[in-house]
Amino acid sequence: MKTKKPKITLEKLAQMINKGFETTATKTDLETVKTEVKEIKAEMVTKTFLEDKLADLEGNVVLRQRKEDKKVNMIIEFLKKKKILTSAETRMLQEIKVFPSLK
Repeated sequence: MKTKKPKITLEKLAQMINKGFETTATKTDLETVKTEVKEIKAEMVTKTFLEDKLADLEGNVVLRQRKEDKKVNMIIEFLKKKKILTSAETRMLQEIKVFPSLK
């Protein structure tokens, strides 16, 4: 069974529209919003700023990884010289390179 929708009269429609305009923003409200948007824009970082920061971070990470790689390679050499690692084990470890040797 369908419910019958009440018929909206022109007068009722006018009242509904009028009620909607009661809650619209005032000029002061709009100025407040504009001010808040300006403050947010002033504090926002730009895409270029973020890209620069990410590039710096990436450079720092690569630098740390190179230092770690150098330490691991040194440890492999020490263990090889003390005959703790076999030649095959040393070769296997040296094949796993984060950064290729520049030698």
